[in-house]
Amino acid sequence: MTKFKDAFAICNRALQLSKDKGRWDMGILYLRIMCMIESKNEKVYDAIEALRKTVKRLSIKKLLSDRDELIYILFKEYVSATLPNKANPKLLKILQEINLPNNKWTFYTHEPIPIDSWMMQKLQKNKI
Repeated sequence: MTKFKDAFAICNRALQLSKDKGRWDMGILYLRIMCMIESKNEKVYDAIEALRKTVKRLSIKKLLSDRDELIYILFKEYVSATLPNKANPKLLKILQEINLPNNKWTFYTHEPIPIDSWMMQKLQKNKI
């Protein structure tokens, strides 16, 4: 648990990368949300709201990939499903869609690890 808190603290620093308003700042948002989920931080809703605003801003500028939008929905649905401890069928549908060939994770992007793989492990662990 301490490692997630340490990683979260690093994500909250004013890193040079976070000043990029393209898509690299989304990678930091992704990591922040993942750390909050892992450490059961209640402020995860605020982070998901920040991601929603970023997604909206980038979609207007046509800089948003379908995968980024699906990741936002995945985070939002996961958090809403885990708090009441009820299975959410939307999660599996989103995970299927995110693994379509045109939405697959690629190396050297703002997404540090395949978030869909991380999410599948979380779902299997929590049996959602």
